[in-house]
Amino acid sequence: MRQDHGKHSWHWWKEQIISKWANYSWRFKMENSFEETIFDIERDRPMSWFLKQKDILTSLHLDLSETMVHKRILRKCGGDLEHAIRSGCIEPCSTEDYINAMEDITTRTLVEIEITVIRQVKNVNKEKFVSDQLIEAQIGPELTPEMKEVLIGILFQFREAFASDNEPLGVIKGHEVDIMLNVEKPYPPCLRRPAYSASPRARE
Repeated sequence: MRQDHGKHSWHWWKEQIISKWANYSWRFKMENSFEETIFDIERDRPMSWFLKQKDILTSLHLDLSETMVHKRILRKCGGDLEHAIRSGCIEPCSTEDYINAMEDITTRTLVEIEITVIRQVKNVNKEKFVSDQLIEAQIGPELTPEMKEVLIGILFQFREAFASDNEPLGVIKGHEVDIMLNVEKPYPPCLRRPAYSASPRARE
């Protein structure tokens, strides 16, 4: 073919290769691949995914304009992401413009997802901490719900100082003292746990 046609660009050669060797089964496979793919924000990398879909479309439809290629690819991103990408670009846009917008949006979205997951884990851990460690704690009745949340947050933040199964006395000693918990003095729950064998209370 090179002897017959001489020097040409890669784009021209790609068209010739596709027109000469692409068969029905190959086209069917490529069409299915494109139709079935949906961008997964947690799994797919924007640049490689976008360029792959563009290669498939340009191979299947040689006469498809770049604008139509972009539109068909963006439809595979899902409504919200597609809208966000279009809003972040000013027409006319190049492939690079769309990829840059897509990477920026997905990066920010992944950060938000990660923060949400961390908050959910913290909330679950905090709820478990409250049920396991604060079940016998005396929390001042004058505390408002907001003040109580602040108190629990402080207790949870310094939970390593509390009594636990592995450290029954906690890092902070003084467990023979009975004290009312409040925002100013958020003493650990280990202060209200049963006295250990060597404590003054145990010998009474």
